[in-house]
Parts: sequence; structure tokens; C-alpha cells
Amino acid sequence: MLNPMANLSFFVSSTTCYVSLLMSDHHYRERLLLDGRTQASVLIPFIQSVWNKAGAPLLSQINVPKGPGSFTSLRVTLAAAQGLSLAFPNATCYAPTFFDVLLYDHPVNSYAVIDSKRGDFFVKRQKSEPVILTADAFTEFQMMHHDRYMIVDPDLIDSFPNAVSYDPIVLLDALSAAATFILPSDFSPYYLVEPAYKKTNDSSA
Repeated sequence: MLNPMANLSFFVSSTTCYVSLLMSDHHYRERLLLDGRTQASVLIPFIQSVWNKAGAPLLSQINVPKGPGSFTSLRVTLAAAQGLSLAFPNATCYAPTFFDVLLYDHPVNSYAVIDSKRGDFFVKRQKSEPVILTADAFTEFQMMHHDRYMIVDPDLIDSFPNAVSYDPIVLLDALSAAATFILPSDFSPYYLVEPAYKKTNDSSA
């Protein structure tokens, strides 16, 4: 009997792990609150738990968002994806930006907002380049674009109750299944600003 194949999508935010395993006859989609635990200690065991529940299928596709977002969340998510891509070398790997995920299949007058975790916001309108806005600048941006469709990452929905927030793992699933969308296939983090504490290969640094 052939081992079934599965499409794995996952990522970890500052509060929650999201895992989705799509198979031909079943869809496992689960989330787990960190509850004070570190992202690194929770993500891989959680993925393995969902994978075991599905019958330990072979992976045909691995999908993760590559940023922007918090430094730790990105590094943990992308490191896990890199490790799994070695364990499943025949799997196709996709790493769209979080903007790609949030804005997927939304109208042209939409814009996405992501919390930088540093007191400002990553903002991107459809068909435009992303920008970083302070809280005051973002308030002005909202007033100027009050007629646009605002989509926020899940960590921001309590701060902007009039915005729309979708389950990002559902959007990631949909995006990864979109045959017409060209998805990035490298796991390099997508930073709008290079973090000051980013590791370097330069021994003299």
C-alpha cells in the first residue's frame, strides 16, 4: 500500500502555532496557544502531533510565510521548514511573504497591516510597495484610506475591531493551492528592516 501524500502549511506567531495538513481525503487544521512557552519548544512537537494523527504521510508540499513579522517567529518557522525540507527532499517548498498571504484573493482596494512588535506597523496596499509606519503615521494613513478594505494579522484584530482578520492558515492553504500564483521557493527571511541583532557570517563584525 502506497503511503498517502500531504500538503503541509504552518507558522508560529507571538502567541499561537498554526498547522494545516491537507490530504486527498481529509484536512487536519489545528492551532495551539503558546501559553508562555517558547515558539521553538512548541512548533516541531505540534507539527509532529498533527502529522502522526494524519497517519504520518509523505509530504508533497511545504508552505510557510517568510515575513515580515517578529524576528523570533520568522526564524523558528523558517528553520522548521528548512529541516522538514531535508527530511522530505521530494516535497515542493513555498515561502510567500505574509503580505502575499493576507492579500490573496482580495480586491485591489485592500491593504494589509502587520504588527512589527516594535511600536510601528508594516503596511502594504495591493499593487504597491510595502512601507513601515509609526503609530501616528498609520493613523493618518487610515484617515486617507478610510474607503479601503483593511486586513490585519490576527495579533492586531483587538486593536482594530473595524478591520477584517482571516485565519492566516486558511489563506496560506488557499494561496499554496493557487496554480496561477508564482510562489517564492526560498526560505530567506523577508525583512523590511534588517534587525540590528541579525547574525552575520563576517568574523570581523
